Amino acid sequence: HNRRSFEQHIAKFLADREAAMSLVLVDIDHFKLVNDTHGHLFGDQVLMAVARVLKESVRNDDLAARIGGEEFALLLPSTPLKGAVELAERIRTSIANSRIRRRNSEQQVGQITVSLGVADLWPSDNGESWFSRADEALYASKREGRNRVTAPSLLARHAVTGGVNRS
Repeated sequence: HNRRSFEQHIAKFLADREAAMSLVLVDIDHFKLVNDTHGHLFGDQVLMAVARVLKESVRNDDLAARIGGEEFALLLPSTPLKGAVELAERIRTSIANSRIRRRNSEQQVGQITVSLGVADLWPSDNGESWFSRADEALYASKREGRNRVTAPSLLARHAVTGGVNRS
């Protein structure tokens, strides 16, 4: 799926307001360096490999979408924050443990890693606030050294909503 499809699905998910929904944002670490070092055709191969891992990691009701450049999003209905963080960690580990090879020579080319930000849907959220929290978590992963998963703390939720949902 692309950005337009993602935006349509997020609007639908928000209208349905299931009990537990989570959003995961994924960014390929140092992707510009991959393109600059190995070329754009190889960069496209990396994008396809990451997209394949994401698509294979989600359930039928979930949505995996490329939302721009080297950024992807996963919409996870019926998934509380803990489950989304566990999924994000499995994805991060799978990609970090994979080795990308050039198609034409089978030469192994370094390690590709991703940074991930996770946010569950709060009752007060609209699409922008939900996405913004996931985006803030993603950039916290990048600031803290990349190749990691970050989610907002339950304490932050407590300050915003006045209660902690332990589901």
